[in-house]
Amino acid sequence: MPSVKGVDVTAINANLSTSGRDYEKIQSYLKHDKINLFSEENLYTDYLVKKDDRLILLDRIEFLFPKAKIIFGTRKKEELSVAWYKQYVATGGTGNYEYFLKHHMNQKKVDHKEYRDKLKKLYGEKNIFVYSLEGIKKVQEK
Repeated sequence: MPSVKGVDVTAINANLSTSGRDYEKIQSYLKHDKINLFSEENLYTDYLVKKDDRLILLDRIEFLFPKAKIIFGTRKKEELSVAWYKQYVATGGTGNYEYFLKHHMNQKKVDHKEYRDKLKKLYGEKNIFVYSLEGIKKVQEK
């Protein structure tokens, strides 16, 4: 069973597809002599939990991967809130958007500044790359 600092990491690879274009594209970027970690928004935070768990999750990542290089993608606050609302509805949520914001959403979680500051503190500025989804869209449009 593969582990990092005694923590089973088998599940990390469990959801990765090993076929198709995306996997083949990603393969060229992997460092085969190192642990590669791919993330998505729920590693940043559990959007359905009101408690601000972002920094707790970041502490766990730093414990497991203290010398990591981090690529952190962001979205505009409004777009991120709407995306999380769509996930809420897709997983069975029945409240309207306002209900979701009031009862399920912690607005502090869509502000990335505190998280970016902690990333820089834990890993150093040279090991952090932050990009915005909007920036990527602008580049693609050109």
